[in-house]
Amino acid sequence: MLLYGKPVVTQLKSEIKQWVVDNKLEGKYIAFFLLSEEEASRVYVDLKCAYASELGLHGQVFGRADWQVDETIGMIGKCNRDSNCIGIVIQLPLTPHLEEHRAKILSSVSPAKDVDGLGGVLFGLSSIGKINFIPATPKAVLELLRFYHIDDVAGKTVCVLGQSDLIGKPLSLELMKRGATVLSFNAQSDQELMRYSCRSSHYIISAT
Repeated sequence: MLLYGKPVVTQLKSEIKQWVVDNKLEGKYIAFFLLSEEEASRVYVDLKCAYASELGLHGQVFGRADWQVDETIGMIGKCNRDSNCIGIVIQLPLTPHLEEHRAKILSSVSPAKDVDGLGGVLFGLSSIGKINFIPATPKAVLELLRFYHIDDVAGKTVCVLGQSDLIGKPLSLELMKRGATVLSFNAQSDQELMRYSCRSSHYIISAT
């Protein structure tokens, strides 16, 4: 069974555009911090900015690969305090001299504006059921399953390949919250066990 994403995107885009209008957010911006020279990261940020524009928002890009830690955190702080900024995204990976300070940089983003939840607060609160927060890519997986009416995972076995903070971990957690038995694998996992688990699972989700 092929699950096509385009009809899901079309429906969600219409709903989100109306949500932006209803909440009087037109003209507000999402801050994207681009802190490396990786071409793939620049392409991702450009695509995100373009999509924000389609929704009636703006995408504003901050940062350079030569920014230092204090300069980076200072600008994040300004965005935290700016009422016109409704969300902050730290595009990963960071440039090498900032990578060693990744946790400090990510945790400086206000939880109220942490789009990906990489600061840890939202993920922690969601893991104990205090809030219902799902990062973008895991939520996209679940929206795709919901659209095609195959999102009832209670009692099912789901194999998730990948344990990243952005996709694999939060997706596995959300599936467990919905009653699934989750088998989670990373690059160091036993290959034969992984193959057996994939063959015997109801769902296989590749997040690698």
